Amino acid sequence: DFIFWIKKGNEYKIIFVDPKGTSNADYQNKVDEFEKLFLENEKPKTFEYKKLEITFDLKLVAQDVNSVSDKYEKYWFGNEDFNFLQN
Repeated sequence: DFIFWIKKGNEYKIIFVDPKGTSNADYQNKVDEFEKLFLENEKPKTFEYKKLEITFDLKLVAQDVNSVSDKYEKYWFGNEDFNFLQN
């Protein structure tokens, strides 16, 4: 497991990266709990601390994600991730 802290201006993003195999259903429980803690109305909650706006993201990594259901597909690491650093 890895945790990345990325700061740009007053935006602070914490990203949990978890290498997983799709044959193990533990990733589904992890995503479900992540959503309970860090999402509100299916959007990331923003937490404020000392003038920082903090959001959290979860990315799962596996070689074969063909068996992942649509609900969990957005959590698998893809090429479009981390694009907000480009600005």
